[in-house]
Amino acid sequence: MNNVKRRICFCLAIVATVLSGCYKEGLIRGSNELLLNGSLLKGPLANALITISDVNHLTIWQGQSNELAQFESQFSVHENSLFHIKIDLLDNTTMVCDTAECYDRNGNLIANYQEIVPASELTGLRLSHLSSSNTQRNSLQVNALTTLVYDQLVNQLQDGVNQSGVDSASLQASRLVLTALNLSEGDINLLDSTLSDVEKISDSSDQAMTTLSLVNASIAENITLLTPLSSAISQFVSEPDNHQVQDTLSDLKTSVMTSAVKLAQSGLVEGVPATVEASLHEAQINTIDFELLQRQSTELQMKIQAANAVASVTGATGANG
Repeated sequence: MNNVKRRICFCLAIVATVLSGCYKEGLIRGSNELLLNGSLLKGPLANALITISDVNHLTIWQGQSNELAQFESQFSVHENSLFHIKIDLLDNTTMVCDTAECYDRNGNLIANYQEIVPASELTGLRLSHLSSSNTQRNSLQVNALTTLVYDQLVNQLQDGVNQSGVDSASLQASRLVLTALNLSEGDINLLDSTLSDVEKISDSSDQAMTTLSLVNASIAENITLLTPLSSAISQFVSEPDNHQVQDTLSDLKTSVMTSAVKLAQSGLVEGVPATVEASLHEAQINTIDFELLQRQSTELQMKIQAANAVASVTGATGANG
């Protein structure tokens, strides 16, 4: 285990800007030229592989984050077109442990807070984000929570969905994810939220964002937990009355919240309000409202169907040439 301490902000902050020359001669008519500058955080990932692909998962840009977990990219994608951002590991990828302790799949301690975790210990870690060529946002962030939302949308939203349809579906998917985690943070679109590096949390930080930042960081305590958590949410959507699925999701929720409470109370993160500690503890000990979760799931399917119906009426395909 490498004990060198790092202080890198790990949250994939991606700036998406539509250039003024996106319709100039030489580019595909009806396409947007996007410039994305970003930084990766879940703990901070240096030397990670970043792949941006179109709706058919064909790569349109690929590169690596630098030692500061930053990258720059530029590509052309059609109007009304969805694109995916995925983060994968390379042999020299490293992650900064941003929770109290990080463990491998066998429960062995591999790093303490702010220590480096090498690629050999990161097997199974992945991060994702879904965005649109028509986004008006100035920045995007990829983290564990955006990955959970991404997994609820990726195989259901069709290309050609307008921006309001993407926003509506992703907001509802965020509600579903937050309910599954036993959190009630209001109407927060996790694909459009900027979480904080836990080292930058202060008394003046927004409490909802502080709560989510601690949860996002705590998912790193067991780096293999993200995929089964996402699968459990998806399985509940398919089988809401399956008690075994409910029990699995409950156990995973409790594991995440136990880690978040430990981090909040550890003294490693300064400026965590007592109200945030209390909300995390309540999420840990209270049971998931599965009736509400089922209603959130039904509403998500309705939002997705409505968004896809508009895409079909407009005839937009968004395919890349």
